[in-house]
Amino acid sequence: MPFQRFVEPGRVAYIAEGIHSGKLCTIVDVIDQTRALVDGPESGVPRTAVRFKQMHLTKFKFPLTYTSPTRIVRKSWKDAQISEKWAESSWAHKIDARKRVRIDCLSFSIVLIEIQLAAARASLEIS
Repeated sequence: MPFQRFVEPGRVAYIAEGIHSGKLCTIVDVIDQTRALVDGPESGVPRTAVRFKQMHLTKFKFPLTYTSPTRIVRKSWKDAQISEKWAESSWAHKIDARKRVRIDCLSFSIVLIEIQLAAARASLEIS
């Protein structure tokens, strides 16, 4: 099967690193061989340049003209139902599962710290 995920206007990407990590965006324009102009009106990513090393291309794509304004990107995003398709994808399910495990580990650590704190308070009250 030939390669199908090309960097092109309208391709949806997942930002893995940087300020907007964990958010979806769409490629609006290719700036040079290392960066693209992206916009994520539904996910909170402002129109900005992002390095290709910071993002992963998804299988989702919708028709978009070259350097479309944000309002056109938002309308096309909604018409193509990208947010719903992403929520149903196995990639999104795996990311959610990892977040849940992280939250479980964090809550376990908090419980251990609370137990230690309660023991320290009890030892101070006895003294």
